[in-house]
Amino acid sequence: VKGIRDFYDLDMSLNGKINNLIEDGNKVGVVHYLVHSVDLKSVNRLIKKGLFEFLNQAQRDGKIKYVGFSYHGAKEEFDLLIDGYDWDVVMVQYNYFDENVQASVEGIEYAASYFSAFR
Repeated sequence: VKGIRDFYDLDMSLNGKINNLIEDGNKVGVVHYLVHSVDLKSVNRLIKKGLFEFLNQAQRDGKIKYVGFSYHGAKEEFDLLIDGYDWDVVMVQYNYFDENVQASVEGIEYAASYFSAFR
């Protein structure tokens, strides 16, 4: 979120990444674009800066194919984030020694039911 002021900054950041992706002399698009280590507070700040409009436009323009987020917080926020946008993918931290922290098994099952409903 640091340094991102608006839709334009989001787009410039993505364009910079795409310009670094060259295959056989041609620019290639980004297949998966993840908003990393989000929580409700950071997502709400990004929404005000045009995050969802940016993601939708980047997909329409063919710059990215799938959008998602990575998450390391509690289950209560995880469900709200899942329901807040039409995500294609989510990456969660999973603790094998304590399955009830972070998104938890229940949160992962919720995400699996969410994504399977759209496939």
